Parts: sequence; C-alpha cells; structure tokens
Amino acid sequence: MTKRRRQHDRDTDLRLPRDLIDDLVALHEVPASVPPAVDDKIAEMAYHHCEAVRTRRRIRRWGWIGAAAAVVFFLIWLHGALQGPEIVTDAPPPLAGIRDIDRSGRVDILDAFALARHIEKGRQLDPSWDVNHDGTIDQADVDTVATTAVRLDKGAP
Repeated sequence: MTKRRRQHDRDTDLRLPRDLIDDLVALHEVPASVPPAVDDKIAEMAYHHCEAVRTRRRIRRWGWIGAAAAVVFFLIWLHGALQGPEIVTDAPPPLAGIRDIDRSGRVDILDAFALARHIEKGRQLDPSWDVNHDGTIDQADVDTVATTAVRLDKGAP
C-alpha cells in the first residue's frame, strides 16, 4: 500500500450517518407477519411440488427396473431359442419290467394304487403284474411299482 493511500484511509471517516443507516434498514424491513391463508397456500404448493418430484422419481426408478427385467427375460428367451426346441413327450419311457396297470398310457404312482386296490378287493390279477418275479402278487409288487414310478431317473432299475 502506498504512503498516500494509508494517509487517506486514516483521515476519512468511513462510518455512515445514523439517519442513513436507519433509512436503509427501514427500506428492507420484512413485514411483521404473513397472513395464515398465504402461509397455508405456500405450504400446500410446496407439498404438491415435492410430491410431483417423488412421483417422477418413482416412475423413473420402476421404469429402469421394468426395462432391466424385460432385458433379462429377453435374454432368457433368446438363450432358449438358440438352444433349439426342447423335445417333450407326454409319456415317460417305459420302466423295465413294469406294466401299465391302469391303462393310462404311462407307468406312474396311480399304477401302484390300482395294483394295491386289485389285491385288496381280491380281484383277478394278471400274472405279468408280478414285477419282482417272486411268484406272488402282493404288497412287495405294489412297493416296487411305486418306488420305480416316483424315482427321478426313469432309466434302468
């Protein structure tokens, strides 16, 4: 700082007159109170604005989640389409030594039930229903049919 500037700063009284300060304060005074109707209206408008922002965020968030889910399902579908058609047959392969007792076209747990009912009622039994080949058609044959029908690997016993 120069010598002349320092001298000027010391000589000048930088304080404003009290009347000017009071007038400036009076120009920028805030009104004493806001009417309740205006205050309520401002609060209501602020609430609606915030609710609209929240709604837009929710829509964007769920939109992205929906888009991501659609992409995942598309990729799963595309993977399946590239693998080729899956061959599905209605009837499982025939089980070794087991006959279709209820004549439904497949060997399942209902065949074991039908065999058990035939034995229980004393009806005539087909000799081919002796699946364990012990010479007697009894509960052991029912158990063999049931065990074979519910086994996960339907191949050889």
